[in-house]
Amino acid sequence: MSATLGDVSGFVEDITARNGRDTAVVDDAERPVPLSFSWAMTPITETITELLETHQAPVYIVHFTQKMPSIVPNR
Repeated sequence: MSATLGDVSGFVEDITARNGRDTAVVDDAERPVPLSFSWAMTPITETITELLETHQAPVYIVHFTQKMPSIVPNR
């Protein structure tokens, strides 16, 4: 996984239990690609189009009404 997470001990226990092997946690690493965050009030299609046209893909999208995030790949 690559994310900013809080306590991951539950993940570690679950993964170790599933595969029977030790699970390594990397809790500090330099990101090769900077992360950015923005909040937009424009329609999602316009926002995605602008991000793609300005070469800001791949894009990870979380809409306030959805249960799961979406990923828009590079073109």
